[in-house]
Amino acid sequence: MTLHNGISIFNKKQWLLWLFMLFAFLFYFGFYKGWNKADTDFTNYYIGSVAAAQGNGPLLYNVEAFNKMVDQAAAGASGLFLMYPPPTVFLQRAFIGLSMVQAKQVWMLINAGLLLLLIFQGRVHSKLSAQQVAILLLLSGFNMANDFYLGQVYVLMLLLTVIGFKYYYAADDNLAAIFWGMVAAIKYLPLLFIPMLFFTGRFKLILKLLLVVFIIHLACFNIYGADFYVAYFKAFSDNLLAGKVANQLPLSPQYQSFASLFYQFSDFNSASKDQGLFFLGRGLVIALLILGLIYTLARYAKTSRLSWAFPIALIPLALLLEAGSASYHLLFCFIPLLLVVADDAVISRNKVMLTVAYAALGFLPTVLFKFAQQLDSTLLLFTYSRLWCLVLFYIISLWILYKTPIAKTYYNDLAVLEH
Repeated sequence: MTLHNGISIFNKKQWLLWLFMLFAFLFYFGFYKGWNKADTDFTNYYIGSVAAAQGNGPLLYNVEAFNKMVDQAAAGASGLFLMYPPPTVFLQRAFIGLSMVQAKQVWMLINAGLLLLLIFQGRVHSKLSAQQVAILLLLSGFNMANDFYLGQVYVLMLLLTVIGFKYYYAADDNLAAIFWGMVAAIKYLPLLFIPMLFFTGRFKLILKLLLVVFIIHLACFNIYGADFYVAYFKAFSDNLLAGKVANQLPLSPQYQSFASLFYQFSDFNSASKDQGLFFLGRGLVIALLILGLIYTLARYAKTSRLSWAFPIALIPLALLLEAGSASYHLLFCFIPLLLVVADDAVISRNKVMLTVAYAALGFLPTVLFKFAQQLDSTLLLFTYSRLWCLVLFYIISLWILYKTPIAKTYYNDLAVLEH
């Protein structure tokens, strides 16, 4: 099988074998291992919906009270709702009549259906076949498997974001705003598209996106009350605005962020000099990452190709700037990958490079982490492997944008629109 424009990654006789192996991988590490396991991230969504329905929404942002509710539902389990906005409680509202395990099993089956819809949308959004899109998507490896295993919602978020991009390129601001707004009300990422929309002249879409987010929050406010939002805004200011995760500085390598990395070289309990070095080092890295995006996209300024190039650079950058990362967040890298692979102007070698980097992002960090555990190693090469793989994906994305001829026509004529 070839991807688009002559990329021979899989032989035509081998694509079925590749699909079988990748689906088997997802089934084993996602479905089989997670089917009867309730003590996962799903706890946060389920207990959040239950508590809000019982009028206990404000308690969701109290760590001790939330863990008490979790323990009552599943003895020994733990969770954390602190980082989630109030509309998150809508996600599992329909399943609170089931036990937590049953609700998670239903959600995993729904997730499987959403994955099929995502494959279909990827095919519609590009010139690739369903098999090709499926292989690209499943090369996300443990990132996709963890979404199923943990009962997460990022397949849904990715699907809605991909559909939003379809309407964005079709110049349908209303539907793009609706789909991106549903995601932004829960996971924030589409709000980071605002600079992209501003520089591509989509000012009405910015207003409509913010309006959709406001309407969703207003509905949640009317249903669950003002106290819920008072507790949320306090948690938001104490964490997201303060660069914290779960009321703590992201010191652990589990967060796989530059903030966490630079904390390894700093002692926040001692001299202020260490703190100054931390903020200086982190600030320089963030500045370099942003300058890389600006420099690369500058050549696309005032061209119709800017709307194609912007998300390819912006999405991995947004993931790199997170204070606390998670494997399933990286599913959003499927969007820049799809845009690159489906574009006629990008040469085959560069498409292959980004595909390999995407696969490395899906499999290598977990393998290296297990390897480090066996060796009892604290080498930053191993402990921050997911961060390094994401940096590699970002650099290759910028390289592709820099080397791709601007004059060539985008694969989807709807994207070449003047606004």
